[in-house]
Amino acid sequence: MKSFQRTIDGVRYTARAEEELAGQVDGVFTLLEALDPGKLRNGFVISMPWAPLILAGDGEGYALTSPDFSRDPLAETTDDLSILLWVLVEQSRLLRQAGVDGAGVAFDDKVVMADGVLSEPDVYLERTADAPHGDSGWYVGPTDRRQVDEYRSCYAFELLRSRPGLIQALAFPPGFLLVFDGDSIKAILDPNDENLLST
Repeated sequence: MKSFQRTIDGVRYTARAEEELAGQVDGVFTLLEALDPGKLRNGFVISMPWAPLILAGDGEGYALTSPDFSRDPLAETTDDLSILLWVLVEQSRLLRQAGVDGAGVAFDDKVVMADGVLSEPDVYLERTADAPHGDSGWYVGPTDRRQVDEYRSCYAFELLRSRPGLIQALAFPPGFLLVFDGDSIKAILDPNDENLLST
């Protein structure tokens, strides 16, 4: 874990993350520099694709915090940005690989799945359009397409504990379908059923 600091308009900002995420931390500081300094105060929320950053401190210095994904992100925050930045890195990497513009999912959006499917190695994720607020539009099902009688849902962040490899898929827009073998992606199908991994 490393502490990063930058002074912007005479105010010190501090972020903590794993050292290999230094580039992403630098991007966050650059984002801060572009904001109106008059708005930067304790509790100020900076919107990010997966989860927000929240300033904690006083007028002389602020720590960058995020929801605490190692505990309860719905109720607790942490100054360790590693998990948040890792999620963004993984999602951005896969989108670039496929040549697709993303459509983000919030960490507290719901994901629907066939009951028990996360324990199976072969699954597919399919995102539908026009999902209601708070619903990601994602469905996780078995690749054998068998009849599913029971469904359950979870918050998107809960996949970090139960099936973290699926997190990288969640930024794909509606109409996409991704097939997984364990944590490995076997196919990325666009709305025209073209496999973007084969191009």
